[in-house]
Amino acid sequence: MSARADLMRLLTAFTSIDRARRLVDLHHAEVLATADPIVVSRFDVAMEPAPEDEQVLTVGCIAADGRPVALVLDPETRARVAGWLSPMRIELSDNDRVLLAFALELAADQMANRGDEFDDEDTASLAALNRVATEAPRG
Repeated sequence: MSARADLMRLLTAFTSIDRARRLVDLHHAEVLATADPIVVSRFDVAMEPAPEDEQVLTVGCIAADGRPVALVLDPETRARVAGWLSPMRIELSDNDRVLLAFALELAADQMANRGDEFDDEDTASLAALNRVATEAPRG
Protein backbone atom coordinates (compact mmCIF):
# COMPACT_ATOMS: atom_id res chain seq x y z
CA MET A 1 0.00 0.00 0.00
CA SER A 2 1.04 3.53 -0.57
CA ALA A 3 1.56 6.12 2.13
CA ARG A 4 -1.46 7.99 0.76
CA ALA A 5 -3.68 4.93 1.11
CA ASP A 6 -2.43 4.39 4.69
CA LEU A 7 -3.19 8.01 5.54
CA MET A 8 -6.67 7.79 4.00
CA ARG A 9 -7.37 4.58 5.95
CA LEU A 10 -6.30 6.28 9.22
CA LEU A 11 -8.40 9.36 8.53
CA THR A 12 -11.42 7.19 7.78
CA ALA A 13 -10.87 5.21 10.99
CA PHE A 14 -10.66 8.42 13.08
CA THR A 15 -13.77 9.82 11.43
CA SER A 16 -15.62 6.58 12.20
CA ILE A 17 -14.47 6.66 15.83
CA ASP A 18 -15.53 10.30 16.19
CA ARG A 19 -18.89 9.49 14.60
CA ALA A 20 -19.34 6.51 16.92
CA ARG A 21 -18.54 8.67 19.94
CA ARG A 22 -21.05 11.28 18.82
CA LEU A 23 -23.71 8.58 18.39
CA VAL A 24 -23.00 7.21 21.87
CA ASP A 25 -23.18 10.74 23.36
CA LEU A 26 -26.48 11.37 21.58
CA HIS A 27 -27.83 8.05 22.87
CA HIS A 28 -26.79 8.89 26.45
CA ALA A 29 -28.45 12.31 26.17
CA GLU A 30 -31.65 10.71 24.87
CA VAL A 31 -31.68 8.12 27.66
CA LEU A 32 -31.16 10.81 30.30
CA ALA A 33 -33.87 13.00 28.79
CA THR A 34 -36.47 10.22 28.81
CA ALA A 35 -35.49 8.35 32.00
CA ASP A 36 -37.47 8.64 35.21
CA PRO A 37 -35.56 10.44 37.96
CA ILE A 38 -34.01 8.34 40.70
CA VAL A 39 -35.81 8.97 43.98
CA VAL A 40 -33.44 8.68 46.93
CA SER A 41 -35.12 7.42 50.07
CA ARG A 42 -32.16 7.06 52.42
CA PHE A 43 -28.75 8.66 52.99
CA ASP A 44 -26.21 6.36 54.60
CA VAL A 45 -22.78 7.96 54.49
CA ALA A 46 -20.93 11.10 53.41
CA MET A 47 -17.30 10.67 52.40
CA GLU A 48 -14.97 13.65 52.55
CA PRO A 49 -12.07 13.64 50.10
CA ALA A 50 -8.47 13.42 51.21
CA PRO A 51 -6.70 16.80 50.95
CA GLU A 52 -4.65 15.60 47.97
CA ASP A 53 -7.69 14.21 46.09
CA GLU A 54 -10.22 16.04 43.96
CA GLN A 55 -12.36 18.05 46.37
CA VAL A 56 -15.73 16.38 45.94
CA LEU A 57 -18.10 15.15 48.61
CA THR A 58 -19.57 11.71 47.89
CA VAL A 59 -22.86 10.90 49.60
CA GLY A 60 -23.86 7.24 49.64
CA CYS A 61 -27.60 6.82 49.23
CA ILE A 62 -30.23 4.17 48.60
CA ALA A 63 -32.89 4.75 45.94
CA ALA A 64 -36.54 4.04 46.69
CA ASP A 65 -36.25 0.88 44.57
CA GLY A 66 -33.20 -0.34 46.56
CA ARG A 67 -30.47 0.61 44.08
CA PRO A 68 -27.32 2.21 45.49
CA VAL A 69 -26.80 5.81 44.42
CA ALA A 70 -23.79 8.08 44.83
CA LEU A 71 -24.26 11.83 44.88
CA VAL A 72 -20.97 13.48 43.94
CA LEU A 73 -20.87 17.16 44.83
CA ASP A 74 -18.10 19.54 43.81
CA PRO A 75 -17.38 22.49 46.16
CA GLU A 76 -19.62 24.92 44.25
CA THR A 77 -22.60 22.54 44.18
CA ARG A 78 -21.99 21.56 47.78
CA ALA A 79 -22.15 25.22 48.87
CA ARG A 80 -25.36 25.75 46.91
CA VAL A 81 -27.02 22.67 48.47
CA ALA A 82 -25.83 23.75 51.93
CA GLY A 83 -27.50 27.11 51.37
CA TRP A 84 -30.79 25.38 50.53
CA LEU A 85 -30.60 23.20 53.64
CA SER A 86 -29.40 25.79 56.16
CA PRO A 87 -31.89 27.87 58.10
CA MET A 88 -32.00 31.50 57.10
CA ARG A 89 -29.41 33.56 58.95
CA ILE A 90 -30.04 37.18 59.79
CA GLU A 91 -27.08 39.34 60.72
CA LEU A 92 -28.10 42.03 63.20
CA SER A 93 -26.14 45.04 64.34
CA ASP A 94 -26.00 45.89 68.04
CA ASN A 95 -28.60 48.60 67.47
CA ASP A 96 -30.84 46.11 65.61
CA ARG A 97 -30.62 43.74 68.60
CA VAL A 98 -31.58 46.46 71.09
CA LEU A 99 -34.60 47.53 69.02
CA LEU A 100 -35.66 43.93 68.42
CA ALA A 101 -35.40 43.14 72.14
CA PHE A 102 -37.55 46.21 72.92
CA ALA A 103 -40.16 45.21 70.32
CA LEU A 104 -40.22 41.67 71.66
CA GLU A 105 -40.78 42.94 75.22
CA LEU A 106 -43.77 44.92 73.95
CA ALA A 107 -45.04 41.85 72.12
CA ALA A 108 -44.64 39.69 75.23
CA ASP A 109 -46.59 42.24 77.29
CA GLN A 110 -49.40 42.29 74.72
CA MET A 111 -49.48 38.50 74.60
CA ALA A 112 -49.69 38.36 78.41
CA ASN A 113 -52.52 40.95 78.53
CA ARG A 114 -54.50 39.36 75.69
CA GLY A 115 -53.52 35.73 76.27
CA ASP A 116 -56.67 34.19 74.80
CA GLU A 117 -55.78 35.66 71.37
CA PHE A 118 -52.43 33.84 71.19
CA ASP A 119 -51.58 30.14 71.01
CA ASP A 120 -48.52 27.92 71.54
CA GLU A 121 -47.29 28.64 68.01
CA ASP A 122 -47.23 32.37 68.76
CA THR A 123 -45.34 31.71 72.01
CA ALA A 124 -42.81 29.54 70.15
CA SER A 125 -42.33 32.27 67.53
CA LEU A 126 -41.70 34.86 70.24
CA ALA A 127 -39.14 32.54 71.88
CA ALA A 128 -37.38 31.98 68.53
CA LEU A 129 -37.18 35.72 67.89
CA ASN A 130 -35.81 36.24 71.40
CA ARG A 131 -33.05 33.74 70.62
CA VAL A 132 -32.20 35.71 67.47
CA ALA A 133 -32.13 38.96 69.44
CA THR A 134 -29.84 37.60 72.15
CA GLU A 135 -27.61 35.42 69.95
CA ALA A 136 -24.01 36.57 69.93
CA PRO A 137 -22.93 37.97 66.57
CA ARG A 138 -20.70 35.70 64.52
CA GLY A 139 -17.35 36.90 63.66
